[in-house]
Amino acid sequence: MLTRRARAGLAVPVAPLLGLLLVLAGCGSSTEDDGTATPSKATAACRQKWKDLAGTVGDRDRATTPSTLPQRWTTVAATIDYYAASAKKSDCAAGLPSQKKAIAALAAFSTRVAPYDMELRLQKVRSAAETYASSTPKPAPKAKKGKKQPKQPPKPAAVKAALAKLTKQAPVATKEQDPAWQQASVIELNDKAAVAKALKDLKFLSTESAGYRASMAALAQIQAALAAGR
Repeated sequence: MLTRRARAGLAVPVAPLLGLLLVLAGCGSSTEDDGTATPSKATAACRQKWKDLAGTVGDRDRATTPSTLPQRWTTVAATIDYYAASAKKSDCAAGLPSQKKAIAALAAFSTRVAPYDMELRLQKVRSAAETYASSTPKPAPKAKKGKKQPKQPPKPAAVKAALAKLTKQAPVATKEQDPAWQQASVIELNDKAAVAKALKDLKFLSTESAGYRASMAALAQIQAALAAGR
């Protein structure tokens, strides 16, 4: 099982990947199909398409939360970089559509596991929660005659405490989910059974994780406050 090197700040080795790409490409030479050193217009155009594809990946390989799967994006980025520099014109007809399909599958899978990523969810609410926590408490709304007292919005102090709890517990949840995140980083995404199992295992480990449960409770408090403050 692979370690999550990207989360430790280490790059995933790409030498084996590049070696494989060299084999798949033939002899690994950067020369044109006809043996000349100068790329033809068709080859240059193909390489440009690979460079354009790199823009769709962006900096996902430098993300830090588990559901963003930075290890997998590192491999994708290395593949694209190789072809952007060394592709032959024949590497566009089948190679580009295949790579685009792989990118779409990876992005979709990342979206499916994101709800279990408490560090990512913390990132998404942190700014708004900090603003709410530092705000002046609103006076309690007055009840209309014959009506029940309206529900008072959460106090900023309560949101501050919830944010502190989420900040502390989110990394704990990630650690307790780690076997599932490692599984998610290596499964074949075109294997529906493997994807289903990975999601099932992640859900199970999350419900068993005290850090995840604590994070969800704190997140619910924050979300309720932000909804009331709109």
